[in-house]
Amino acid sequence: MPPGLITAMTRILQIKIELTDVRPAVWRRVLVPDSMSLAELHDVIQQSMGWNDSHLHEFEIDAQRFGVPDPDPEEHDESLIDEATTTLGLVASEGDELSYLYDFGDCWQHTLTVEASRAPDPGARYPRCVAGSRPCPPEDVGGPDAYTEFLAALRDPEHEDHQEFATWAEGFDPDAFEPSSADKRLEPLAWINSA
Repeated sequence: MPPGLITAMTRILQIKIELTDVRPAVWRRVLVPDSMSLAELHDVIQQSMGWNDSHLHEFEIDAQRFGVPDPDPEEHDESLIDEATTTLGLVASEGDELSYLYDFGDCWQHTLTVEASRAPDPGARYPRCVAGSRPCPPEDVGGPDAYTEFLAALRDPEHEDHQEFATWAEGFDPDAFEPSSADKRLEPLAWINSA
């Protein structure tokens, strides 16, 4: 997909993405153009959180569902709006909250809060990740409750599942997160800034 164009008319939305039902909190603060589609916002969420984009997802905004329509006409859900045809600025503004669900099996629910809206900085790259805390859970760990159990086993060498989980999630550090790493993953999604 070709990059979008940031102009003087573009608004930059500051959005806090927080994984719900997970403690300690896992969150990101991103800066995104309001003219990006929800499909592009999905890519920003995936890259900034650290997910692998290997599962289904959908947005819920004002009781409307947005996602990727099933190409099979027999399976097409008429209530699902194509996320590629809806821009963020049409469905969200400062103060709004949106819901994003990733992985319908593990049910990773995210709350997206539009914290601010402002003009783009000349020459700045968007989208950007400017803050955050903790890595997202490993894919297929089983959802929020299973992740809590996973963390307990990982942190306790005496736990009966410690070795199995430590081997399965080799190298996973539940406290390690660098905003600069998340921001670097967003570089390929950069829009052209003509502002």
